[in-house]
Amino acid sequence: VLLTPMLRSFIDLNDVRAQALLTAPVRYKQQVYTLGLQDLDQGSAAVTPAGSRYLALLNGLAVAADATQPAANTPAKIAGISSGPQIQQAIDAIAAVQRLPDVQNAAYELVTLRVPGILTEAYWVKLINGTDHFYVPFLSLNKQLNLGTPYNWADYLQRIQAVAQKNLAFYATDMAGVTGRR
Repeated sequence: VLLTPMLRSFIDLNDVRAQALLTAPVRYKQQVYTLGLQDLDQGSAAVTPAGSRYLALLNGLAVAADATQPAANTPAKIAGISSGPQIQQAIDAIAAVQRLPDVQNAAYELVTLRVPGILTEAYWVKLINGTDHFYVPFLSLNKQLNLGTPYNWADYLQRIQAVAQKNLAFYATDMAGVTGRR
């Protein structure tokens, strides 16, 4: 999927954010997956592809463009462009992951795993020649997670489970009237 046509349909290509995404010396493209709160116990078997994220850093401007996960025979589209400190944090976290001893000499795929129900994003380091994947949170309000610290799935799950259970209970009770469920 080419970024230029997607950007052209969303934003003026002369916009500084578009220029950063197209020309910055530091650019990344990642797959993004989501995992619902009710599916946490299933782990990576329950993740859902959500789209792609393009990240760029140019002259101190950190920019992200999120693209949709296209349905069959449908082109991907830019869903949003953002910039600022959280995007800088996401880019900095990529560099930190690349410096981890476990990835220095390993073949891996770096993707984003979002758990929207607890406002948490982590880099999911998928080791190509192994099963010991790990997760490095870079955005979260959860005080149980240390941003930038690699966790195996069991440790990651343990640290987010309490907040996830609390939010599931909230959605099941307090939100029932809002969503029409009883």
